[in-house]
Amino acid sequence: MIRSWIEHLWLADRGVIVTERVSRKTAIIGLPRFGAGLLTLLLLRGFTLLQAQPIPKLTSVSPGWIQRGTTIEITLSGEYLTNATRLLFSSDTESNQAGIAVTELKAQDNKTLAAKLAVSSSLPPGERELRVVTPTGVTEPIAINLSELPELHESGTNKSPESSQLIELPAAINGFIKAPAESDYYRFHAKKGNH
Repeated sequence: MIRSWIEHLWLADRGVIVTERVSRKTAIIGLPRFGAGLLTLLLLRGFTLLQAQPIPKLTSVSPGWIQRGTTIEITLSGEYLTNATRLLFSSDTESNQAGIAVTELKAQDNKTLAAKLAVSSSLPPGERELRVVTPTGVTEPIAINLSELPELHESGTNKSPESSQLIELPAAINGFIKAPAESDYYRFHAKKGNH
């Protein structure tokens, strides 16, 4: 009959050595496994801490069109935007050569930012890339457009011909269609021969 048993010996600063006695033989079997397991646990814990930083993400900007030479408030939606420190625009540098100045930047919650922009009238119309900078990273770009036309916003009550919103042309209209088959109505003055 073979008898076996396991002994645990504690050694200072070395962890646990497990010895097994089988038929009067002693083998040290625990230190490499214990040391490797402890090292693996510590490394995984460290990597978990490193990976715990969320990367910010932008999903939308409203309004998406901005008239040159105006100051406007925009709303940015996404994820992990709470600690936003600045906005970047295509061709932007520290000296703000993009011609778009951020005069106010405020997180409404983790998913929404409000920003007030002053857009130079000397900028050419067209698309610009917008990114949000946070301590944990920079978002992917989202497009905003600069226009020469006055930018009007829907009233929100223009859901029928009777409550249509009066606008003055030429203009660009910014609004949301929030539900399937939703319609927004507008009216404007026109004269015969105007195109």
